[in-house]
Amino acid sequence: MEAKLQSELEQQQIEENEVKRRIHLVIFRHDQKAKNIPEGHDALVPLTPGGVAHAYESASELGIQNPAKIISSTRKRVMQTALLKWANVAKIPKADVIEQTVEELADLVTQSLKDRKGANRKIMTTDDRLNFDYESNLSFGNSFYKEYEQLKQNRTLDWQIEHSDQIVLDLAQKEPDEGLMKVSSYTRFAGDMAQMINRYVRAFGKLKILKKKENFDFDILMGTHSQNLECFLMRLIEIKEGKPALQSFLSKLNNRKGFVDFSEGLKVNIVEDKKDTQQVKKIEISFRDKKWDVTMQDLEIMIRDRDQFNEKVRHILDDNSKKEQ
Repeated sequence: MEAKLQSELEQQQIEENEVKRRIHLVIFRHDQKAKNIPEGHDALVPLTPGGVAHAYESASELGIQNPAKIISSTRKRVMQTALLKWANVAKIPKADVIEQTVEELADLVTQSLKDRKGANRKIMTTDDRLNFDYESNLSFGNSFYKEYEQLKQNRTLDWQIEHSDQIVLDLAQKEPDEGLMKVSSYTRFAGDMAQMINRYVRAFGKLKILKKKENFDFDILMGTHSQNLECFLMRLIEIKEGKPALQSFLSKLNNRKGFVDFSEGLKVNIVEDKKDTQQVKKIEISFRDKKWDVTMQDLEIMIRDRDQFNEKVRHILDDNSKKEQ
């Protein structure tokens, strides 16, 4: 009995001493935004005072421990949310951040890194793949907001899945406009998010080569919007569990306008799979109590679908342009 216990303890010690490598992506929605739109620009809408407090206080719920970088939508409320979460993890007092501008928050977070390697680096970048666009084509935007702003029987999620892509294609045929190459639809949302994740799956392999036998474990914070997260998650359920599972998921929602709450998000663990002799990455995506083991192929399906959809829209627009000449 004692020999067995000793053996178990020795094995545990070996496991604790093993090199552990992980990239943790935390992809979350912004917190509560103000209702007034400054100068008519949605990108400038800040968080409410309550949203500021909740964005700061809820950082621990996302499991953020060692943030290395922020990638954000270009909208102010998203940048605020991400910086407030980092400030919490950096133990910057709440009183010091609740009334700060985005620029001041970024300075405070950067200063908190002064004793860390790479403290002078830029901590936040923006990426349009975390954004949304219902403005580049007025007809498409009107179709979305007609559904989104309904007070009763709101089925925005169904609109995304069943209609958004087709509306882009129909408008490209009937009302050709270059803005249709930019607007956000179901397939584009899912493909863009998959591409953001896949970037770090690929980076993992490069880090393993560079670090060799060194540990690395850090968080990448990605700030985005509810529609981006919801379309990706719904497409993920479709791929991993099938369309009936997606319909079952939707049927259990309290409302079908959306399901990702303020400051809520998904977690992506990219970890070393020690059982794989070719050192293929293991990708775990979790949201609330659901968890999926995801492959690079799953992500590449979404990226491929987006690219093929864009090619189709481009082809229709080009054909219509030739007819007008």
